[in-house]
Parts: sequence; C-alpha cells; structure tokens
Amino acid sequence: MSKIYDRYLELKEANADKMYLFRAGKFYIFIADDCDKINDYVVLKKVNFTNSVLKCGFPENVLDDYLRIFKNHNLDD
Repeated sequence: MSKIYDRYLELKEANADKMYLFRAGKFYIFIADDCDKINDYVVLKKVNFTNSVLKCGFPENVLDDYLRIFKNHNLDD
C-alpha cells in the first residue's frame, strides 16, 4: 500500500492500544482504526486513504490546538 500504512501496521503490531498520528504533507492524519477511535474525542472528517482504509486529520498549522485537546483527554502518551 503506502509507506505510512506499512509503518502504521508495524506500530500497531508492537502496541495496538496506542493511536498513531502521521505527518502527510501539510497535514497530520490518523488512519484505519485510529481514525475511528480519535473521532470518539474530536470529530474529524473521514475520507478514503485507500479503497479500504479511511483517514482523518487536520492541517499542520493547528497542531498545537489539537495537541492540547489530546492532552485534555489524556491521549498524549
């Protein structure tokens, strides 16, 4: 698939409980199951990453805002 998705699978194999945020160009994205999980805390628009995998995310210029939100929900590990 893609380098990001391959890395996601590697990380999930090592620790399936964590959510992983990836930088993709000028955006930060969650993919696959993490895309669904993060939407329990903050609503981000879901779109196709591949034909069978969803992604959601936000622009790099609002990273600090989202990091604050994640910290408030104890998601900053």
